[in-house]
Amino acid sequence: MRQVTQIKNGMQPRPYADHVWEWDIITDELPTAVLAFCQKELRHAAREEAEYWKEYRDRSKSFDEHMQVVCGGYYSFTKINGGYKYRVTQEYID
Repeated sequence: MRQVTQIKNGMQPRPYADHVWEWDIITDELPTAVLAFCQKELRHAAREEAEYWKEYRDRSKSFDEHMQVVCGGYYSFTKINGGYKYRVTQEYID
């Protein structure tokens, strides 16, 4: 059984703010299965947050490589009571 509740839907809370999507997934499934579901069915992000910021600060990347990082966004996946919280952030790009 899996119960998915969307908390945030990507709307910017103010001008020039990042886009954030967030879900609470209440389940007894294994974390790997839940993360795979989130990446495939909810919203895909290429990197975890720590990896994103590491690559974001990498000055050896070309402009195109850097923009692939920025436009790809990042996710966090944390354990909560009874399940998991999945959050995707995509930076505001003007």
